[in-house]
Amino acid sequence: MMYYWFVMQTKIAFVIGTRPEGIKLAPIIHCLKHDYADDLKSLVIATGQHDDLLADVFSFFNIVPDYSLTITRKNNLLSELLAELIQPLELLFQKEKPDCVIVQGDTLSTLAGAMASFYQQIPIAYVESGLRSDDLYAPFPEEANRLMVTKLARWHFTPTDKASVALKKEGIMDHVYQVGNTVVDAIDYAKAVGFSNDYSQHEWITHRNNNKNMILVTIHRRENWDININNIIKAIHILSEKYYDDLDIVWIAHANPSLSKHIKDKLDSLSNVYIYPPVNYSQLLHLMTYSYLIITDSGGIQEEAPSMDIPVLVARDVSERMEGIELGCSQLVGTNTDTIVDSAVTLLTDSLVYNKMRGVPNPYGDGKSSKRILDVLCS
Repeated sequence: MMYYWFVMQTKIAFVIGTRPEGIKLAPIIHCLKHDYADDLKSLVIATGQHDDLLADVFSFFNIVPDYSLTITRKNNLLSELLAELIQPLELLFQKEKPDCVIVQGDTLSTLAGAMASFYQQIPIAYVESGLRSDDLYAPFPEEANRLMVTKLARWHFTPTDKASVALKKEGIMDHVYQVGNTVVDAIDYAKAVGFSNDYSQHEWITHRNNNKNMILVTIHRRENWDININNIIKAIHILSEKYYDDLDIVWIAHANPSLSKHIKDKLDSLSNVYIYPPVNYSQLLHLMTYSYLIITDSGGIQEEAPSMDIPVLVARDVSERMEGIELGCSQLVGTNTDTIVDSAVTLLTDSLVYNKMRGVPNPYGDGKSSKRILDVLCS
């Protein structure tokens, strides 16, 4: 069914608040500007949720936001952040009158963008719709954010069969388009640019020992900040001592200063464990190319690692990205210390098991998702 109002559409607003959103929406913005400029105009809005981390993404993809909002948080209440996001976005939509607003993922910027659009009665296109863990509190608050944005969106761009089926189970049948995940489009862009420039070089590479394997660790989910983080730290401690002569561990810590300090205090005495602050997107991909395996709770890394041919141990009890787990390129290990250690040891010592997790085609996309999305919005 064709929406006749869309014949006159010229302006598409992109709401971007965090680095993952920037990475996954940047390819669509690029594709729009290069292949759809005669019909569509982009309006890029940075919400200010993760200013520093997002700035590096914009720089890497050569994107200059049309608007950059400012957040002045006085506490860590999620309700405060949501309130600070919604009102300026709605005022901006009222001023600019975009014909469509694109949101991506599951952050508070995603939810705020959708709510502000809804209040102005602007149609919403939801990129990466349909991801579900089926646990309202894991990940928190992302699972609830997804459910709420789904109810407000007109177009649903799903990455996989599972995501499409999830929407169908919820009674959402219309305007569901399975397009793949734009994260693969972003990786293709990064590979084309390459990692030889200074921007992509990470400090650890200067310390790299060619005779050692490297495990890359990233943990950032809120549900892993308390008891779970201590379990993961203990697992890293055990692996570090067990394979002291054969293994380096690179932990890219969360931006939260107290969490980062806690990790450093527990592991700083280990000379083969390197703890660094957040890295830029290109550096992270470059580090992934040096990794023997990755331990993470990141959804984005679960999607990116198959394109880099790196096995992943997912430090979560549930995942909304089961495709990689079912295909065997990632493994759900939870946050139990013994389980993490045992799974890592198996991959470090059993080449047959390790090789089974490699060489798996990326189940999340083929690098053509951006074009499919814009084709739908232009039809």
